[in-house]
Amino acid sequence: FIYAVIRKYGDDEGGRHAALMAYYGVLSLFPLLLIIVSAVSRLLVNDPALRTQLVDAIVPSEFRDAVNQGLASLPTSGLAWIIGGVGLVFAGLRIVTTAFDTINHVAGIPFRERIDGVGKWVRQIAMLILLLVGMTGIGAVTVAAQVLPDGAGAQRLGEFAGVAVMTCALIWAGISLLLPRRP
Repeated sequence: FIYAVIRKYGDDEGGRHAALMAYYGVLSLFPLLLIIVSAVSRLLVNDPALRTQLVDAIVPSEFRDAVNQGLASLPTSGLAWIIGGVGLVFAGLRIVTTAFDTINHVAGIPFRERIDGVGKWVRQIAMLILLLVGMTGIGAVTVAAQVLPDGAGAQRLGEFAGVAVMTCALIWAGISLLLPRRP
């Protein structure tokens, strides 16, 4: 079984796809975090404590300074914010494009049956929105778990369960959205 898994990983060019996902994931992470943090900052402008908690839950500690600097340098003008947001969305789309290619390759979908043209772009933008909402939701679950009583690790268990359920739902929805037919 172990040999078969290793062989299938090699046949599917798993190393190449994993490297592409890691590369574009890192390059897409910062723009996606900026979009989420700027949206949360605009929505929760009247509740700075909740905003700080949510941003701390969403953004990994090593990226917080960079995200806060990027957020401080974002323009306050509505038009400039929209133009900057569109630029960040296109930067963040690369991870979705790579995921689209990888999932279709691993699922064995022939090129002629893959979604292309406008349908591909619509699904990729929908996946990006799903990813943004999912990441924000995971941060919200992390913050919401803090209200649980801390007896016997209830906070940690609630946080783990909520994040695990949301992550599985995000992966399932993403695969369903990026494949042309049910796997």
